[in-house]
Amino acid sequence: EEDLSKLKEWSKDYETIILSDEVLYSRPEGMRCLRSFLNEMFSGADIVPVVYFRRQDDWLESAWKEDKKSRTNVNILSIHSYKKRFDEFLHYGKRMRFLEKSYGRENFLVRKYDKNLIKKGICRDFIKSIGLEWDDRFVVPENLTNTSLSNAASEGVWLLTNIFRRINSMAPIILKLFKSDITGCELYEEALSFSEKHPDPKGERLLNIEERRTLLKEFEEDNRYIARTYFGEDKLFEEPE
Repeated sequence: EEDLSKLKEWSKDYETIILSDEVLYSRPEGMRCLRSFLNEMFSGADIVPVVYFRRQDDWLESAWKEDKKSRTNVNILSIHSYKKRFDEFLHYGKRMRFLEKSYGRENFLVRKYDKNLIKKGICRDFIKSIGLEWDDRFVVPENLTNTSLSNAASEGVWLLTNIFRRINSMAPIILKLFKSDITGCELYEEALSFSEKHPDPKGERLLNIEERRTLLKEFEEDNRYIARTYFGEDKLFEEPE
């Protein structure tokens, strides 16, 4: 409640307020509730949801590798079984139709997350999309964060995650036997740090070209809806190469 009070107070001094949360799109019911909350807090304000869509095969591979690095998802065996968890999320057209009922289709600002199109980075693209000019006030870290790992490094970190979880649970025994003060969590962090210093230099893909084309065929209708509705085009993404 304290944070919400501050937000409402700040709104008196600023013409535009940006709220960002990476899980909003994945929780459509939450976004619908958010609309009611924003209407109540900022009566009369224009509410413009900004959505970036990434080609489904690219998104899936990135998310899978990220979960491989996470100690909270240790039962992931293959990217194909992993995809089933996000089928609803990846049907962009269906999800947007639901959200349009709450926010109005005309109020959405939709962008494509394609590194070939936004060569200067998503931060600059976002600033431009909301009508601001990029200048020295905006600072972007020189080093990339959350860099993509090679397939081998990704698998290695996942295996170490499982091993180190077991080590950490057995820490009292290990400390007694080996007189070591290094825990499993610390070993995991060291391994992750090493892997992130050796990012994927070749853009390795987990799915081959035919697998990616087959996957995108499943979302063809949804992507066509987004392309025609928000871009006046027949195709949302370029074909995988």
